[in-house]
Amino acid sequence: MSGWLRSLRCALSAQRSLFLGALVFGGLCAVARPCRADDSTELEPKLLRYREPQSQHYVRVTLEELAILGVGLGQYWYNREENSQDWQLNYDWPSLRARLNGEAYAFDANGFDTNFLFHPVAGTFYYLAARSNRLTPFESLAVAFGASAIWEFFGEFQEKVSVNDVVVTPMAGMAWGETLTQLGAYFLRQCPSGSNRALGTVLAPFTVLHDATDGAERLTVCDGESPSAHRFRLYVQGGETWSEGHSPYPVLHAGIQTEVIHLPGFARVGTGSSTFTDGNVSRLRFNTSFSNVDSINVSDLTFLTQTVIAGLHSRKNTFEHGEVRQRETLFGFMVGAEYTRHRYDPRAEPDRIFLLDLPAFTTRYYGRAKDLGWELSLDAGGAFGGADSLVLSEAPRGYTPELTSVAERVTITWSGSLLVRVHVLTSV
Repeated sequence: MSGWLRSLRCALSAQRSLFLGALVFGGLCAVARPCRADDSTELEPKLLRYREPQSQHYVRVTLEELAILGVGLGQYWYNREENSQDWQLNYDWPSLRARLNGEAYAFDANGFDTNFLFHPVAGTFYYLAARSNRLTPFESLAVAFGASAIWEFFGEFQEKVSVNDVVVTPMAGMAWGETLTQLGAYFLRQCPSGSNRALGTVLAPFTVLHDATDGAERLTVCDGESPSAHRFRLYVQGGETWSEGHSPYPVLHAGIQTEVIHLPGFARVGTGSSTFTDGNVSRLRFNTSFSNVDSINVSDLTFLTQTVIAGLHSRKNTFEHGEVRQRETLFGFMVGAEYTRHRYDPRAEPDRIFLLDLPAFTTRYYGRAKDLGWELSLDAGGAFGGADSLVLSEAPRGYTPELTSVAERVTITWSGSLLVRVHVLTSV
């Protein structure tokens, strides 16, 4: 019982820290000074702007959420034989009462990819359906929470309400969905071209579909919209790996990294500060590794997203000696998610880890002087996730730890985290 009390105290302590951080953040936003008018940008740039005002479509998003839930319900009953293994309740009043009074709640023991890959994907669809109907990030998160709750309460009525699903589905949906939305919007804001249209459609398909349905004409950089700061990196690397129990073997790394910063005057000459609430700063990283041990296989795979949903941006950029000297600070509320899959040995099951920033506060400093640029990041907040990882080539024999049925299948963690990232970037 003492372990549960310690965990509860840690959780309450983390919540108090986050609450104090939210108060500080709110105070800073309240005293923020607007950017100077000579920036020729709006104080809070929106995701997309249109020639004619466009409204939010609450009825349409409701119908689309019901359609997504309907597809999920069809798949659920199609795999009835497998899903029925978790059925513990009936379609009766005692079962409904147990859900309402909190008795029918538990951490479920579904497979790792079910809990931390397929559910985040479902949450991403919930979120994107709302966001592409021009709802704000927090409104879209509320819709995703609502859709997830409907699924847990009524879609899987004969199962206990999964605590981890209620948390992971909407929050990971926001983390993945908002980053994809921001990346797609970047290309939709560029001057119209075949490549920009294609990339915008692939990354933000619901937005493009809804704009076409509504006949909405987007404004672009060619129409005077402020360009976004961005960094795109596509890489392929090769090498050789030495690993215990194996001869040296070749490894091929490939991946993509993106960062989009849609803030007024970012990296341009000017001073001032402003707030933002439209997910204006986002990062995405996808990388994979291919190795050749006994046969060619994917040895590593990582998908990471981070988006600063709301925050305060301050800058003091000057033009000195023919160069822009950049001094910019960013403080805000961040959501992020990371799915990692590693196969140590092709004969063994892969190690898998999922981490969700729940929530996190970030502070970033961007500096540049002459030919040297740098970026300092400090992220602090809670972490919720799962791990299916023992870093062993095979299961140990004769080892039977005393674990609950859930812990034997998947480990759920809540913890506070403090991560410092230091980037030293040379100018291009």
